[in-house]
Amino acid sequence: MKLIASISLLSLLLLVGCSTHAVMIYEAKGDQQCGYKPGKTITESARKLENEGIVVIESFCGVKHGFTMAMCGGPTLNILLHHIDEKDLERAEKLGFKPVTQLHSSDNKPEFDMISCE
Repeated sequence: MKLIASISLLSLLLLVGCSTHAVMIYEAKGDQQCGYKPGKTITESARKLENEGIVVIESFCGVKHGFTMAMCGGPTLNILLHHIDEKDLERAEKLGFKPVTQLHSSDNKPEFDMISCE
């Protein structure tokens, strides 16, 4: 009987875990060319979400495709990405984060690459 109860509880936990849908969001790193301003770290960006009660499932660094004017002190295309629960998307957007779907081309290909966080 104990084994059946344990299996039932495990099954319930797995079902609850599967009911969440993760979405990926991003924000600009805020760094500047030539190292004038290093911008936010991935930890600082995740903490911004966590301070508002949003659970960060996983975090990555990335770079948007495109061009930026080459000039010391100018912005870079570096971004900070996080997987969060879809139910928290609206709250994250109020903090300045955007869904990565905004970085997809018309044929739904990502317009960014993952890079190593330094």
